[in-house]
Amino acid sequence: MQSALLIVFVYLTLHHGIWSEGTGVLHLDNHPEMSALVAKGKKQLESLREKTNLPQYGECWMRSLDFLQHGCRVLSDTVQVDIALRFTDCFMEMSGQENSLHCATERTEPLKKLCMSEMTDRAFTVYTEFFTQTQNMCYFLQNQNWHRETERTIDRLGVFSRAAGERLELVNTMQDTLLTQQRLQHTLQRELLMIGHNLSFSLNGSHETLNRLTENLQESTAKHSLVLEELFREFHQLHRWIVGRYAFVDGLLFYGCYLVILLIFTSLRRTACARAMLLVLFFASVASEWALYKQSAIQDSLLLDYYRWLIRQLALICSVLILLYSVYYYEDIPRNILVEIREQNIQILKKIEQLKPKACSDSKCSKFSVSYASKHIKLPLVEEQALYEYQHEREQRSLSRLSRSTTPTEQPIPGSVVESFELRTSRYNLRRKSVVP
Repeated sequence: MQSALLIVFVYLTLHHGIWSEGTGVLHLDNHPEMSALVAKGKKQLESLREKTNLPQYGECWMRSLDFLQHGCRVLSDTVQVDIALRFTDCFMEMSGQENSLHCATERTEPLKKLCMSEMTDRAFTVYTEFFTQTQNMCYFLQNQNWHRETERTIDRLGVFSRAAGERLELVNTMQDTLLTQQRLQHTLQRELLMIGHNLSFSLNGSHETLNRLTENLQESTAKHSLVLEELFREFHQLHRWIVGRYAFVDGLLFYGCYLVILLIFTSLRRTACARAMLLVLFFASVASEWALYKQSAIQDSLLLDYYRWLIRQLALICSVLILLYSVYYYEDIPRNILVEIREQNIQILKKIEQLKPKACSDSKCSKFSVSYASKHIKLPLVEEQALYEYQHEREQRSLSRLSRSTTPTEQPIPGSVVESFELRTSRYNLRRKSVVP
Protein backbone atom coordinates (compact mmCIF):
# COMPACT_ATOMS: atom_id res chain seq x y z
CA MET A 1 0.00 0.00 0.00
CA GLN A 2 2.85 2.38 0.76
CA SER A 3 4.37 1.65 -2.68
CA ALA A 4 1.11 2.63 -4.36
CA LEU A 5 0.99 5.91 -2.44
CA LEU A 6 4.55 6.72 -3.54
CA ILE A 7 3.72 6.09 -7.20
CA VAL A 8 0.67 8.35 -7.00
CA PHE A 9 2.76 11.10 -5.40
CA VAL A 10 5.39 10.90 -8.17
CA TYR A 11 2.73 11.00 -10.88
CA LEU A 12 1.08 14.06 -9.40
CA THR A 13 4.47 15.71 -9.03
CA LEU A 14 5.43 15.10 -12.65
CA HIS A 15 2.16 16.07 -14.35
CA HIS A 16 0.59 18.74 -12.15
CA GLY A 17 3.07 21.54 -11.34
CA ILE A 18 3.31 25.34 -11.47
CA TRP A 19 6.08 27.93 -11.14
CA SER A 20 6.34 29.55 -7.66
CA GLU A 21 8.20 32.80 -7.88
CA GLY A 22 8.27 33.22 -4.13
CA THR A 23 10.15 30.01 -3.48
CA GLY A 24 12.08 29.80 -6.75
CA VAL A 25 10.73 26.30 -7.52
CA LEU A 26 9.31 25.38 -10.89
CA HIS A 27 6.21 23.17 -10.98
CA LEU A 28 5.43 21.82 -14.42
CA ASP A 29 1.98 21.90 -15.86
CA ASN A 30 0.38 20.84 -19.16
CA HIS A 31 0.18 24.45 -20.38
CA PRO A 32 1.74 24.77 -23.88
CA GLU A 33 2.96 28.30 -23.15
CA MET A 34 5.08 27.09 -20.27
CA SER A 35 6.55 24.35 -22.44
CA ALA A 36 7.41 26.89 -25.11
CA LEU A 37 9.14 29.13 -22.57
CA VAL A 38 11.18 26.21 -21.32
CA ALA A 39 12.21 25.26 -24.85
CA LYS A 40 13.13 28.83 -25.66
CA GLY A 41 15.14 29.15 -22.45
CA LYS A 42 16.97 25.92 -23.27
CA LYS A 43 17.90 27.21 -26.70
CA GLN A 44 19.17 30.55 -25.32
CA LEU A 45 21.17 28.84 -22.56
CA GLU A 46 22.84 26.54 -25.05
CA SER A 47 23.86 29.52 -27.17
CA LEU A 48 25.38 31.20 -24.13
CA ARG A 49 27.26 28.05 -23.19
CA GLU A 50 28.71 27.95 -26.67
CA LYS A 51 30.03 31.47 -26.14
CA THR A 52 31.88 30.30 -23.01
CA ASN A 53 34.18 28.38 -25.35
CA LEU A 54 35.48 31.61 -26.85
CA PRO A 55 39.22 31.99 -26.09
CA GLN A 56 39.14 35.69 -25.24
CA TYR A 57 35.69 36.36 -23.83
CA GLY A 58 34.76 32.92 -22.53
CA GLU A 59 35.74 33.73 -18.94
CA CYS A 60 33.24 36.62 -18.71
CA TRP A 61 30.42 34.42 -20.07
CA MET A 62 31.46 31.68 -17.62
CA ARG A 63 31.18 34.00 -14.63
CA SER A 64 27.83 35.28 -15.85
CA LEU A 65 26.50 31.72 -16.23
CA ASP A 66 27.67 30.85 -12.70
CA PHE A 67 25.86 33.91 -11.39
CA LEU A 68 22.83 32.79 -13.41
CA GLN A 69 22.96 29.34 -11.79
CA HIS A 70 22.97 30.85 -8.29
CA GLY A 71 20.57 33.70 -9.06
CA CYS A 72 17.84 31.51 -10.50
CA ARG A 73 17.46 29.81 -7.13
CA VAL A 74 16.35 33.09 -5.53
CA LEU A 75 15.06 34.85 -8.61
CA SER A 76 13.68 38.34 -8.01
CA ASP A 77 13.58 41.66 -9.90
CA THR A 78 16.90 42.81 -8.47
CA VAL A 79 18.62 39.50 -9.22
CA GLN A 80 17.16 39.45 -12.73
CA VAL A 81 18.50 42.99 -13.34
CA ASP A 82 21.97 41.95 -12.14
CA ILE A 83 21.99 38.88 -14.40
CA ALA A 84 20.91 40.94 -17.42
CA LEU A 85 23.57 43.59 -16.68
CA ARG A 86 26.31 40.95 -16.47
CA PHE A 87 25.30 39.38 -19.78
CA THR A 88 25.06 42.88 -21.30
CA ASP A 89 28.61 43.69 -20.18
CA CYS A 90 29.93 40.45 -21.67
CA PHE A 91 28.09 41.05 -24.97
CA MET A 92 29.28 44.66 -25.21
CA GLU A 93 32.85 43.57 -24.46
CA MET A 94 32.64 40.86 -27.11
CA SER A 95 31.19 43.42 -29.59
CA GLY A 96 34.20 45.66 -29.17
CA GLN A 97 32.49 48.37 -27.13
CA GLU A 98 35.29 49.66 -24.91
CA ASN A 99 33.18 52.24 -23.13
CA SER A 100 31.19 49.63 -21.23
CA LEU A 101 29.76 51.00 -17.97
CA HIS A 102 29.86 47.76 -15.88
CA CYS A 103 26.72 48.70 -13.98
CA ALA A 104 26.50 45.21 -12.42
CA THR A 105 29.42 46.02 -10.14
CA GLU A 106 27.55 48.86 -8.41
CA ARG A 107 26.52 47.94 -4.90
CA THR A 108 23.39 50.01 -4.32
CA GLU A 109 20.23 50.34 -6.34
CA PRO A 110 20.44 54.12 -6.83
CA LEU A 111 23.95 53.78 -8.30
CA LYS A 112 22.79 51.02 -10.62
CA LYS A 113 19.87 53.14 -11.81
CA LEU A 114 22.20 56.09 -12.38
CA CYS A 115 24.59 53.89 -14.32
CA MET A 116 21.75 52.45 -16.44
CA SER A 117 20.51 55.96 -17.25
CA GLU A 118 23.86 56.66 -18.90
CA MET A 119 23.69 53.56 -21.12
CA THR A 120 23.55 53.98 -24.89
CA ASP A 121 20.54 52.92 -26.90
CA ARG A 122 22.32 49.87 -28.24
CA ALA A 123 23.45 48.82 -24.75
CA PHE A 124 19.95 49.31 -23.38
CA THR A 125 18.48 47.25 -26.20
CA VAL A 126 20.92 44.44 -25.41
CA TYR A 127 20.05 44.75 -21.70
CA THR A 128 16.32 44.49 -22.53
CA GLU A 129 16.92 41.38 -24.63
CA PHE A 130 18.89 39.63 -21.91
CA PHE A 131 16.37 40.71 -19.25
CA THR A 132 13.59 38.85 -21.10
CA GLN A 133 15.79 35.85 -21.82
CA THR A 134 16.90 35.54 -18.18
CA GLN A 135 13.49 34.37 -17.04
CA ASN A 136 13.29 31.77 -19.82
CA MET A 137 16.74 30.45 -18.93
CA CYS A 138 15.77 30.28 -15.25
CA TYR A 139 12.64 28.33 -16.24
CA PHE A 140 14.80 25.83 -18.04
CA LEU A 141 17.35 25.55 -15.23
CA GLN A 142 14.68 25.10 -12.59
CA ASN A 143 13.03 22.51 -14.79
CA GLN A 144 16.27 20.56 -14.97
CA ASN A 145 16.85 20.90 -11.24
CA TRP A 146 13.33 19.78 -10.57
CA HIS A 147 13.76 16.73 -12.79
CA ARG A 148 17.01 15.83 -11.04
CA GLU A 149 15.47 16.24 -7.62
CA THR A 150 12.46 14.24 -8.74
CA GLU A 151 14.65 11.41 -9.96
CA ARG A 152 16.59 11.46 -6.71
CA THR A 153 13.36 11.50 -4.77
CA ILE A 154 12.03 8.61 -6.82
CA ASP A 155 15.23 6.69 -6.22
CA ARG A 156 15.06 7.37 -2.50
CA LEU A 157 11.39 6.47 -2.46
CA GLY A 158 12.17 3.25 -4.26
CA VAL A 159 14.85 2.42 -1.75
CA PHE A 160 12.51 3.31 1.09
CA SER A 161 9.70 1.29 -0.46
CA ARG A 162 11.94 -1.74 -0.82
CA ALA A 163 13.11 -1.32 2.79
CA ALA A 164 9.50 -0.84 3.85
CA GLY A 165 8.52 -3.98 1.95
CA GLU A 166 11.26 -5.94 3.63
CA ARG A 167 10.20 -4.57 6.98
CA LEU A 168 6.57 -5.40 6.21
CA GLU A 169 7.60 -8.94 5.39
CA LEU A 170 9.56 -9.07 8.63
CA VAL A 171 6.57 -7.65 10.48
CA ASN A 172 4.30 -10.24 8.89
CA THR A 173 6.71 -12.97 9.93
CA MET A 174 6.84 -11.58 13.45
CA GLN A 175 3.05 -11.32 13.53
CA ASP A 176 2.77 -14.96 12.53
CA THR A 177 5.26 -15.88 15.23
CA LEU A 178 3.36 -13.77 17.76
CA LEU A 179 0.08 -15.42 16.79
CA THR A 180 1.67 -18.82 17.26
CA GLN A 181 3.07 -17.78 20.62
CA GLN A 182 -0.27 -16.30 21.65
CA ARG A 183 -2.06 -19.55 20.80
CA LEU A 184 0.54 -21.44 22.82
CA GLN A 185 0.16 -18.98 25.72
CA HIS A 186 -3.61 -19.31 25.54
CA THR A 187 -3.27 -23.08 25.81
CA LEU A 188 -0.87 -22.73 28.73
CA GLN A 189 -3.19 -20.25 30.43
CA ARG A 190 -6.09 -22.69 30.20
CA GLU A 191 -3.90 -25.41 31.68
CA LEU A 192 -2.79 -23.03 34.44
CA LEU A 193 -6.41 -22.11 35.09
CA MET A 194 -7.31 -25.76 35.55
CA ILE A 195 -4.32 -26.24 37.84
CA GLY A 196 -5.37 -23.11 39.76
CA HIS A 197 -8.87 -24.49 40.28
CA ASN A 198 -7.43 -27.74 41.57
CA LEU A 199 -5.05 -25.83 43.84
CA SER A 200 -7.89 -23.68 45.16
CA PHE A 201 -9.85 -26.79 46.14
CA SER A 202 -6.75 -28.24 47.79
CA LEU A 203 -6.02 -24.97 49.57
CA ASN A 204 -9.58 -24.74 50.85
CA GLY A 205 -9.27 -28.21 52.32
CA SER A 206 -5.86 -27.48 53.81
CA HIS A 207 -7.19 -24.16 55.15
CA GLU A 208 -9.96 -25.94 57.03
CA THR A 209 -7.43 -28.44 58.37
CA LEU A 210 -5.14 -25.61 59.47
CA ASN A 211 -8.04 -23.87 61.19
CA ARG A 212 -8.82 -26.98 63.18
CA LEU A 213 -5.15 -27.45 64.05
CA THR A 214 -4.89 -23.80 65.04
CA GLU A 215 -7.89 -24.07 67.34
CA ASN A 216 -6.47 -27.20 68.98
CA LEU A 217 -3.08 -25.54 69.31
CA GLN A 218 -4.64 -22.45 70.89
CA GLU A 219 -6.52 -24.56 73.41
CA SER A 220 -3.42 -26.55 74.31
CA THR A 221 -1.35 -23.36 74.47
CA ALA A 222 -3.85 -21.75 76.83
CA LYS A 223 -3.75 -24.80 79.10
CA HIS A 224 0.04 -24.92 79.04
CA SER A 225 0.24 -21.20 79.71
CA LEU A 226 -1.93 -21.60 82.81
CA VAL A 227 0.27 -24.44 84.04
CA LEU A 228 3.44 -22.46 83.33
CA GLU A 229 2.07 -19.38 85.07
CA GLU A 230 1.29 -21.43 88.16
CA LEU A 231 4.72 -23.06 88.03
CA PHE A 232 6.52 -19.74 87.62
CA ARG A 233 4.48 -18.21 90.44
CA GLU A 234 5.48 -21.05 92.77
CA PHE A 235 9.08 -20.80 91.62
CA HIS A 236 9.04 -17.05 92.18
CA GLN A 237 7.69 -17.48 95.69
CA LEU A 238 10.36 -20.10 96.42
CA HIS A 239 13.01 -17.79 95.06
CA ARG A 240 11.79 -14.89 97.20
CA TRP A 241 11.69 -17.15 100.28
CA ILE A 242 15.28 -18.34 99.66
CA VAL A 243 16.49 -14.81 98.98
CA GLY A 244 14.67 -13.55 102.07
CA ARG A 245 16.19 -16.24 104.28
CA TYR A 246 19.62 -15.57 102.86
CA ALA A 247 19.19 -11.83 103.32
CA PHE A 248 17.95 -12.40 106.89
CA VAL A 249 20.91 -14.62 107.83
CA ASP A 250 23.34 -12.33 106.07
CA GLY A 251 21.88 -9.25 107.78
CA LEU A 252 21.85 -11.01 111.16
CA LEU A 253 25.54 -11.90 110.88
CA PHE A 254 26.51 -8.48 109.57
CA TYR A 255 24.60 -6.44 112.12
CA GLY A 256 25.58 -8.81 114.96
CA CYS A 257 29.26 -8.31 114.17
CA TYR A 258 28.61 -4.62 113.62
CA LEU A 259 26.98 -4.28 117.08
CA VAL A 260 29.74 -6.23 118.85
CA ILE A 261 32.47 -4.14 117.22
CA LEU A 262 30.53 -0.98 118.05
CA LEU A 263 30.29 -1.92 121.74
CA ILE A 264 33.97 -2.87 121.86
CA PHE A 265 35.13 0.40 120.34
CA THR A 266 32.81 2.49 122.51
CA SER A 267 33.93 0.81 125.76
CA LEU A 268 36.91 3.17 125.89
CA ARG A 269 36.70 6.51 127.67
CA ARG A 270 37.58 8.44 124.51
CA THR A 271 34.76 6.89 122.43
CA ALA A 272 32.12 6.33 125.13
CA CYS A 273 30.30 9.55 124.27
CA ALA A 274 29.74 8.34 120.66
CA ARG A 275 27.93 5.15 121.67
CA ALA A 276 24.45 6.67 121.64
CA MET A 277 24.88 8.20 118.21
CA LEU A 278 26.33 4.96 116.83
CA LEU A 279 23.41 2.96 118.24
CA VAL A 280 20.97 5.37 116.58
CA LEU A 281 22.84 4.91 113.31
CA PHE A 282 22.77 1.13 113.79
CA PHE A 283 18.98 1.01 114.28
CA ALA A 284 18.45 3.43 111.37
CA SER A 285 20.46 1.14 109.08
CA VAL A 286 18.48 -1.91 110.22
CA ALA A 287 15.19 -0.08 109.65
CA SER A 288 16.26 1.12 106.18
CA GLU A 289 17.24 -2.38 105.11
CA TRP A 290 13.99 -3.84 106.40
CA ALA A 291 11.98 -1.18 104.54
CA LEU A 292 13.97 -1.92 101.38
CA TYR A 293 13.19 -5.63 101.72
CA LYS A 294 9.47 -4.90 102.12
CA GLN A 295 9.48 -2.63 99.06
CA SER A 296 7.51 -4.51 96.39
CA ALA A 297 8.34 -2.10 93.53
CA ILE A 298 11.87 -3.52 93.22
CA GLN A 299 11.69 -7.10 91.91
CA ASP A 300 15.31 -7.56 90.82
CA SER A 301 17.29 -9.45 93.46
CA LEU A 302 20.60 -8.06 92.21
CA LEU A 303 19.30 -4.52 92.53
CA LEU A 304 17.99 -5.24 96.04
CA ASP A 305 21.36 -6.69 97.04
CA TYR A 306 23.12 -3.63 95.61
CA TYR A 307 20.94 -1.21 97.60
CA ARG A 308 21.28 -3.34 100.76
CA TRP A 309 25.07 -3.28 100.66
CA LEU A 310 24.99 0.41 99.81
CA ILE A 311 23.07 1.07 103.04
CA ARG A 312 25.56 -1.04 105.00
CA GLN A 313 28.57 0.71 103.51
CA LEU A 314 27.08 4.11 104.29
CA ALA A 315 26.43 3.00 107.88
CA LEU A 316 30.02 1.75 108.27
CA ILE A 317 31.48 4.93 106.79
CA CYS A 318 29.35 7.13 109.06
CA SER A 319 30.32 5.02 112.11
CA VAL A 320 34.02 5.33 111.35
CA LEU A 321 33.68 9.09 110.89
CA ILE A 322 31.81 9.45 114.20
CA LEU A 323 34.46 7.40 116.05
CA LEU A 324 37.30 9.43 114.58
CA TYR A 325 35.54 12.65 115.46
CA SER A 326 34.98 11.56 119.10
CA VAL A 327 38.60 10.40 119.45
CA TYR A 328 40.05 13.56 117.95
CA TYR A 329 37.96 16.02 119.97
CA TYR A 330 37.97 14.13 123.31
CA GLU A 331 39.03 16.07 126.46
CA ASP A 332 39.85 14.36 129.84
CA ILE A 333 38.58 17.11 132.18
CA PRO A 334 39.24 15.33 135.57
CA ARG A 335 42.82 14.58 134.58
CA ASN A 336 43.37 18.19 133.55
CA ILE A 337 41.95 19.37 136.88
CA LEU A 338 44.16 16.98 138.85
CA VAL A 339 47.20 18.14 136.91
CA GLU A 340 46.39 21.72 137.83
CA ILE A 341 45.87 20.74 141.49
CA ARG A 342 49.18 18.90 141.51
CA GLU A 343 50.98 21.94 140.15
CA GLN A 344 49.32 24.14 142.78
CA ASN A 345 50.30 21.75 145.60
CA ILE A 346 53.89 21.80 144.40
CA GLN A 347 53.84 25.59 144.44
CA ILE A 348 52.35 25.55 147.98
CA LEU A 349 55.04 23.19 149.23
CA LYS A 350 57.71 25.38 147.72
CA LYS A 351 56.28 28.41 149.51
CA ILE A 352 56.10 26.44 152.78
CA GLU A 353 59.73 25.48 152.47
CA GLN A 354 60.62 29.10 151.82
CA LEU A 355 58.72 30.23 154.98
CA LYS A 356 60.41 27.74 157.34
CA PRO A 357 62.64 29.45 160.02
CA LYS A 358 66.31 28.96 160.23
CA ALA A 359 65.91 27.07 163.52
CA CYS A 360 64.31 24.27 161.63
CA SER A 361 67.36 23.66 159.45
CA ASP A 362 68.53 20.68 161.50
CA SER A 363 68.49 17.17 160.19
CA LYS A 364 65.20 16.23 161.84
CA CYS A 365 63.25 19.08 160.32
CA SER A 366 64.82 18.54 156.93
CA LYS A 367 64.05 14.85 157.08
CA PHE A 368 60.46 15.64 158.03
CA SER A 369 60.08 18.05 155.14
CA VAL A 370 61.67 15.62 152.72
CA SER A 371 59.41 12.79 153.91
CA TYR A 372 56.40 15.08 153.64
CA ALA A 373 57.36 16.16 150.14
CA SER A 374 57.98 12.58 149.05
CA LYS A 375 54.58 11.50 150.40
CA HIS A 376 52.36 14.36 149.30
CA ILE A 377 53.90 15.82 146.12
CA LYS A 378 52.96 12.78 143.99
CA LEU A 379 49.20 12.93 143.95
CA PRO A 380 47.35 9.99 142.44
CA LEU A 381 44.92 10.39 139.57
CA VAL A 382 41.25 10.38 140.49
CA GLU A 383 38.09 9.56 138.63
CA GLU A 384 35.72 12.22 140.10
CA GLN A 385 35.83 15.90 139.32
CA ALA A 386 37.21 18.11 142.20
CA LEU A 387 35.87 21.45 143.21
CA TYR A 388 38.55 23.82 142.13
CA GLU A 389 37.20 26.86 144.00
CA TYR A 390 36.94 25.03 147.32
CA GLN A 391 40.50 23.71 147.07
CA HIS A 392 41.82 27.14 146.20
CA GLU A 393 40.07 28.69 149.22
CA ARG A 394 41.46 26.10 151.62
CA GLU A 395 44.96 26.62 150.30
CA GLN A 396 44.64 30.39 150.72
CA ARG A 397 43.49 29.93 154.32
CA SER A 398 46.44 27.65 155.05
CA LEU A 399 48.90 30.14 153.61
CA SER A 400 47.41 33.06 155.52
CA ARG A 401 47.48 31.10 158.79
CA LEU A 402 51.12 30.17 158.29
CA SER A 403 52.06 33.73 157.44
CA ARG A 404 50.44 35.06 160.66
CA SER A 405 52.21 32.49 162.82
CA THR A 406 55.72 33.06 161.39
CA THR A 407 56.00 36.67 160.40
CA PRO A 408 55.99 38.59 163.82
CA THR A 409 58.29 36.37 165.89
CA GLU A 410 60.28 34.57 163.21
CA GLN A 411 60.17 31.40 165.29
CA PRO A 412 60.38 27.93 163.85
CA ILE A 413 57.16 26.21 163.02
CA PRO A 414 56.38 23.57 165.54
CA GLY A 415 56.04 20.04 164.34
CA SER A 416 52.44 19.90 165.52
CA VAL A 417 51.50 22.66 163.07
CA VAL A 418 53.14 20.89 160.19
CA GLU A 419 51.56 17.63 161.19
CA SER A 420 48.14 19.26 161.51
CA PHE A 421 48.59 20.79 158.03
CA GLU A 422 49.52 17.39 156.69
CA LEU A 423 46.53 15.79 158.33
CA ARG A 424 44.15 18.41 156.97
CA THR A 425 45.59 18.08 153.50
CA SER A 426 45.49 14.31 153.54
CA ARG A 427 42.00 14.33 155.02
CA TYR A 428 40.83 16.70 152.31
CA ASN A 429 42.28 14.45 149.66
CA LEU A 430 40.67 11.34 151.10
CA ARG A 431 37.34 12.99 151.64
CA ARG A 432 37.01 14.66 148.23
CA LYS A 433 38.73 12.14 145.93
CA SER A 434 38.56 8.45 145.28
CA VAL A 435 42.12 7.35 144.76
CA VAL A 436 43.02 5.11 141.84
CA PRO A 437 45.62 2.54 143.01
